[in-house]
Amino acid sequence: MSLEEAYLIDRLNPIHTGVDAPLWISCENSDRIPQVKAEVDGITFAVAITDQKLLSGDENYYRISTTVLIQLQMWVKLNRQALLEYWKQRLDTACFCCLMIRLPEHTK
Repeated sequence: MSLEEAYLIDRLNPIHTGVDAPLWISCENSDRIPQVKAEVDGITFAVAITDQKLLSGDENYYRISTTVLIQLQMWVKLNRQALLEYWKQRLDTACFCCLMIRLPEHTK
């Protein structure tokens, strides 16, 4: 990853999103569709922003926690518009964080 590419990616911690996994959001990149990436137990995967479908990721994607996948899909759906605006570089990180909706607390 180049330094320029690194500036286009932000990591969001579970405490801020309500998803039980760290998330990565990024700005528009011509070779990818709008997506949010996550990592659980060393397995990385992505969900499309537009329709929340699971995208191909790590070859062990079948071991992804169903709970985390559902949380991620719900979070992306709640934040779809802000995520798309961020993807298109119409929002910076600070503005996105102000607009971001956290998933409600849940019991484990």
